[in-house]
Amino acid sequence: MSGQRQPSDSPTLNEKYEILARRLEQVEAAYAQQTASLLGSSSIVQSRPDVFPTPTSSTPTFYAEQSTGSTSNWRPDTSYAPVPSSTTRGRHEALSVWPDLITMRPRPPDYEGFRKNNSRHPATIHFQETSMCAVDVDGFPDAVKRGLVNATQVDMYFQLFKHRFSTIAPLIPFLLTSSPLPKHPFVVIAALSFIPEALSANDVGIIEESVLYAMTGTTSVDAMLALYILSFASFGPSSEFHIPLTPLRLVSLAWTLGKDLGLELKARRILSTDERAEELLSSWNQPQLEQLTLWEAVKNRYSILQIQYARCGELPTLLSPQLPNHQSDHIRHCIVHLRSEAKLVEICRNLVEEVAIAEVESTQNWPDFVPLVVQWEVLLIAETYTLPSALALRLILLALCPPSPVAAETAHLGHNVAGGAWVLSARCLIHDFMPRLYSTSEGEEITVTLPVCVSIVVAIAIATARRILVVTRGSPSPPIDEQQVEAAERYLARLDGFPGRAMKGMWEDLSEYKENGNEDAEQQGLAELNFDLFDWDMLFPTSSSGDSLGI
Repeated sequence: MSGQRQPSDSPTLNEKYEILARRLEQVEAAYAQQTASLLGSSSIVQSRPDVFPTPTSSTPTFYAEQSTGSTSNWRPDTSYAPVPSSTTRGRHEALSVWPDLITMRPRPPDYEGFRKNNSRHPATIHFQETSMCAVDVDGFPDAVKRGLVNATQVDMYFQLFKHRFSTIAPLIPFLLTSSPLPKHPFVVIAALSFIPEALSANDVGIIEESVLYAMTGTTSVDAMLALYILSFASFGPSSEFHIPLTPLRLVSLAWTLGKDLGLELKARRILSTDERAEELLSSWNQPQLEQLTLWEAVKNRYSILQIQYARCGELPTLLSPQLPNHQSDHIRHCIVHLRSEAKLVEICRNLVEEVAIAEVESTQNWPDFVPLVVQWEVLLIAETYTLPSALALRLILLALCPPSPVAAETAHLGHNVAGGAWVLSARCLIHDFMPRLYSTSEGEEITVTLPVCVSIVVAIAIATARRILVVTRGSPSPPIDEQQVEAAERYLARLDGFPGRAMKGMWEDLSEYKENGNEDAEQQGLAELNFDLFDWDMLFPTSSSGDSLGI
């Protein structure tokens, strides 16, 4: 019949839409079923439905490992995922399924809050980034509400946190036993992350989720404080599989938040005259003093980590030397510590600027390394360890790359002078700094953990020392004591997460050859180790005799 469509006719546009809709429904149903089966296979996920809700076709999910801009639930290939070592398998066995567990929740928009914030009277709005924030400013992830810890545990861990944190970064609010428990969820999570046993290795996602939430416009002094605390955290057990954010990135965000809150201008105005500075001594002005000392602590930390991690050339102006002397012991302790940190940064300031200039102009104007190393020695005399090591590494890397017009004698001098500083920095770390930790940890379970930045520098120093021992083998006076190196290796190998795993992997062959007791086998094993981070023949042309180490 002419009025009816024949089977051979093509479908209409509406029929095509209906076919596509049915196919999409089938894909969505299959996707939901597959996701539920994958997540349901983990016993930890099944026991924590509040943290890992089972997704359905109507419930969107957001996972850190899910690809963006794609409708498929992409998952990383776990066939090459590292297997937990025997030392950590018992306590953190769940890490073998780590891709399923490191999750982050979505950040829903706060439409009501955004409407209220932008429809009230202008006189009631305090302008800052939160004025344009599209999420709930009080919506930070809460460890207690999510069931990761209870209120009693938070109180217990916070007391322990205050004790440990105040030994390395004494802040006024944490120096008294009567200090109240912080109310901001991000500060609580930062304090918990400082205690390795407080958070499960499977709960590290809440830390990075909080950091990301702080980057959505929820600017506050509390967020700045939390990021500052996180910059001191150590490698946790989860770092064996999931590396945390670097301390420099964390404190850089804290520094940016403080600047955006106007704290730098506020500090300059308060400390512009002695009269205004003396007002900080009044008890009614203590909240202002706490905020000001926190900001100076953030600037100090930012400057120190810039020196250690970055090719920085300019450092912020530090105002802690202008803080008044306080009559209270615990406040005075905080101020004295800030001044000592600022003094250390000032010792580095000129050297950092000159090295930065040398790096920029090295292709046109090769630097004289002797005055640079002389300034570096002043820093070493100040009894610091990680900063001299970082700057020495920066110097040797610069010295290894002379442009072709530089005379061979000039390049050789730069190699030996900068290389000598590099070797000396490693020796000071291993001979002077590390033994301070052994007295508190030998013969008992380690309680002294190292911040991430210190662990990395120590690991590099150990690698440096091991290679030096290899290339100077047979020298009558080795530049580094091998027993001290072994002690440092043992200490770092006993730490949780990345440091311990790295040490065991780096020196596994060496330990096997030592146990054999065969000198030839030991020499063969040392030769096979991959310590060649740099061209040692170029660095120390006659290093086999130990005569040109420059120390």
